[in-house]
Amino acid sequence: ETGPLRRRGKGATPSVRQKKAKALEETGGRRIRQRVVRTQPQPEPQGDPEPVVEP
Repeated sequence: ETGPLRRRGKGATPSVRQKKAKALEETGGRRIRQRVVRTQPQPEPQGDPEPVVEP
């Protein structure tokens, strides 16, 4: 398991974690809540907006 695929300092890969969580759930273990990926708010442009040239 400690092959070149294992990333250092990251712990188990997400797929391994999901498998373990599913196995735990099925055996009546604690429910592991999935982390919700939140979209980051887009930064608003600073300063003057670009001038719009009207025909």
